[in-house]
Amino acid sequence: MNKIFLFFLLLASLNLTGQPSSEKNKLIASINENKNQYEESALKIWDWAEVGYQEYKSAEELQRLLKNEGFSLEVGVANIPTAFVATYKNGEGPVIGILGEYDALPGLSQTNEPKKNLRDGVSSGHACGHNLFGVASAASSIAIKKWMENTNTKGTIKFFGCPAEEGGSGKVYMVREGYFENVDIVLNWHPSNSNRASAGSSLANKTGKFRFSGISAHAKKMAVQNDFTTISPIPRSRTGLPVKSSATEITLFVKCLRDSTGITFIDGVTDTITFSSSDTSLRN
Repeated sequence: MNKIFLFFLLLASLNLTGQPSSEKNKLIASINENKNQYEESALKIWDWAEVGYQEYKSAEELQRLLKNEGFSLEVGVANIPTAFVATYKNGEGPVIGILGEYDALPGLSQTNEPKKNLRDGVSSGHACGHNLFGVASAASSIAIKKWMENTNTKGTIKFFGCPAEEGGSGKVYMVREGYFENVDIVLNWHPSNSNRASAGSSLANKTGKFRFSGISAHAKKMAVQNDFTTISPIPRSRTGLPVKSSATEITLFVKCLRDSTGITFIDGVTDTITFSSSDTSLRN
């Protein structure tokens, strides 16, 4: 876990100073001072395994860590009880945002061992490691804050407590309410099996529900009447263009929805085919 913290800290320090990691040893020492506390917090959030918009204990644990280190808290932002912003300001300077997530996934209960074992009485689990995500981001914010104090570096650190990343789009409502305005850069990381820095972009997404009634259709055998089928009006998630009546393009559309757990695509003849993506984001 210490290596994960370090990677994120160094990335943040580069953006604050524009210099290489000359303060690396101090940052490592700052993390190690509270290593046991951070590990304890991460394990607590693992045990609680609270799903999106219900991360009350997890959010409070992160708030406690940040408040104890001198961050000011704004809790319940965007009318979401488990969303919050923690801020430290040292004069005028760049405003650096750091994202923290802490929601678990429903139906993915798992013990902390390398084989499939359900936890007694717990149905959700941190399959994406958000118990590490939130705590490491908070630890990074704290270490950068101490570094800014010691070096009298001017600027502001904002930790954004972002609930319901797993299909709930918590950040969307925070953006809509203006909480990311006047932020110069937002840094993000995610647990993985290796340490690396990667720069890239993502497509925006908007979820929705679609219900189509009419002529039955199937990817293997299309029921076509006047070159129109039940699923002709379905837009492609990538381009927004209508899908024509061809099995290849329909298969492509289903592939685009491969991560949508709410999808119903019946292998047979039916008069109504329902696609629902309200519970999770469309993914590439």
